[in-house]
Amino acid sequence: MKKWIVADPEHLGGSPRVRGTRISVALILESLAAGLSVAEIVDAYPSLTEKSVCGALAELAHQNRKMEVVTTPKLERLLDEGLENLEQASVVCLSRQIAG
Repeated sequence: MKKWIVADPEHLGGSPRVRGTRISVALILESLAAGLSVAEIVDAYPSLTEKSVCGALAELAHQNRKMEVVTTPKLERLLDEGLENLEQASVVCLSRQIAG
């Protein structure tokens, strides 16, 4: 699996970001939680591609399977609000990967 999520102190203060961009993973998750589709996120941030967004989401999902997730009430609320959008984005990404 290609590594789509990178972090280094020289970019965004070390926050996780999508490889080759200055777009944080948090921004993508917040955008999904706000109701944006993957296509809308890509339109809003030209340095992203659907492949890079889908790859970062897949990598994040894979990482989360391997670790215990600690949440705060605010994060739980955001996750609850954004879960439907994240699931929809995941379905879109998966269907595009299958379609090739």
